[in-house]
Amino acid sequence: MTDLELFERIISRHRGLFSGVTASDIEVVEPSSTNLIFLFQHGGKSYVLKVMPHGAISEFSVMQEAGKHITVPKPLSYGEIDKDEYLLMEYVAGKTAQDVMPDAVARMKAQFIDLSAKTLARLHRSTWNIREQNRLATDRLLTVEEVKNDLEKLGINDWHGLYALKTMEMDKPNEVCLNHGDFIPANIIIDKSGIKGVIDWEDAFWDSPLYDIGFTLFVYRAVGLDARQFLRSYIDEWSHPVKTDIDSHVMFDPPTRINESLPFYETLAAIEFYTFGIYAKKNPDIAKLVNRPSNSWQVKAIDAANKFINEL
Repeated sequence: MTDLELFERIISRHRGLFSGVTASDIEVVEPSSTNLIFLFQHGGKSYVLKVMPHGAISEFSVMQEAGKHITVPKPLSYGEIDKDEYLLMEYVAGKTAQDVMPDAVARMKAQFIDLSAKTLARLHRSTWNIREQNRLATDRLLTVEEVKNDLEKLGINDWHGLYALKTMEMDKPNEVCLNHGDFIPANIIIDKSGIKGVIDWEDAFWDSPLYDIGFTLFVYRAVGLDARQFLRSYIDEWSHPVKTDIDSHVMFDPPTRINESLPFYETLAAIEFYTFGIYAKKNPDIAKLVNRPSNSWQVKAIDAANKFINEL
């Protein structure tokens, strides 16, 4: 079955929404991951159909929750197709910050850093402990033991930085919120008016906000954005009232021990990119994706991770 035949089979299940749409009306987007992405129009609006191996149901529910607090593509439907799953959503017009920021002037970069930090802070404090019962499974590295096991699977049994990582680890924070899991410029859509939407929620999970912060800080540094400004703007946003499911007008303090804990979470991010780089070298299909121009940020993050790990 071709990609276009797959598209028509899925759309045929939604004739009430997209009557008359056929494969000739769509564009197959060059994938930045192993997912298959279709972009199509109907009734003057644009839509995205995302076909993935698994996770459509959880991504749909996460986007519904996140959309109450920040701007995300509106999820419309999900389902199963053969051995895969699909997610149907509205399209957010604009360009990714990753495409725009390399050539942007300093003022525009500073504005983006500020807005993106405040967007992440609003997501975190708006979901502060309100959905802990709906925790999502994650394959992220969140503890030293998980790092050790992951490295051993790759044949790395004597990593010199393990002791240093242990000295950084503190007791796991009790605070839980919705983490995007991949909050990077490549997943932030912008235009001249600011941030238009945050996309790609398949790695979202419920845990300490420090994971999201550490991961984003590491990527921002790797691609040449001011991580210190990001952190300042993130913390500043916590001083403003926010609407939550629990209270219509409430304020929270920033995550506890944020400055003391971030070295550990930034190191986790570095290890994640380091191990991903090793995996990509062993998998030609993944290596091909990483080396596409649209994934240049990933190459920078892997290079930064290799340097970080060797110096730890």
